[in-house]
Amino acid sequence: MDEYLSSERLEYWLIEIAYLVFLLVLSLFSTSAVVYTVACNYTGKPITFKKIISVVPKVWKRVAITFIWSFLIHLAYSLCMLGTFVMSVMLIGFSSVGLAIWIILLILFFIGFVYLSIIWQLASVVSVLEEENYGIKAMVKGKNLIEGKRRVTSFIFVLLVLFYYGIMIVYQMFVVYSWNLAFDLIVGIPCLILLTFLFLFGLVIQTVIYFVCKSYHCESIDRPALANHLEAYFQSDPQREATRDVQLEQVQIATKDARLDQVYV
Repeated sequence: MDEYLSSERLEYWLIEIAYLVFLLVLSLFSTSAVVYTVACNYTGKPITFKKIISVVPKVWKRVAITFIWSFLIHLAYSLCMLGTFVMSVMLIGFSSVGLAIWIILLILFFIGFVYLSIIWQLASVVSVLEEENYGIKAMVKGKNLIEGKRRVTSFIFVLLVLFYYGIMIVYQMFVVYSWNLAFDLIVGIPCLILLTFLFLFGLVIQTVIYFVCKSYHCESIDRPALANHLEAYFQSDPQREATRDVQLEQVQIATKDARLDQVYV
């Protein structure tokens, strides 16, 4: 009996792990595809399903590296907060003062978690749209971009999370704990459609927030350069390096011309 239960537990955890891995890969692929699609639409480049499918595996690697860094930062932050909770319990105990401190720490933990999540979302967009920035560099760039727009981005993030949990609560109440198959379909299918649209809408929103934050910090968005960067995903590494060298040479020539004009003036 014990062996049977242990085998069932093992199968359950293996299925859970496989499900989480599949969900993670699908999420990263979806993020790459939506961000790339929005950027192509912004630059006026033609978009086809075949084109998106072919470019996503190349973009996905950069987004995955950024996700790993974000996961490590979230893990370190959660462990630090957990240690703070344990220390407060050991030093203060289960008193009314201790309860008030725990509530304050919980609020601070929630605020910090939301802040890190927004940085990660912007870092995912940065990983797709900026050549040299992915991984920890993308996280730093996302942190810099969010400065000055924390309230707006936090409000949007919390609003999307509330909509998500609202849909999940409705699904749990009327589908999971229901025995009527027809009613399950009537409620379950709209919940699935709403959840899909909410997820895609959130990906589009985070890309739009990236452009808004760039504009807020007076960082010029060069559409031709961005279009060339998006097109470079279809090139091999030598071709990409050659294109980058040509663009760098053009920038240097333009800078020299500008300096000469200033001297003559």
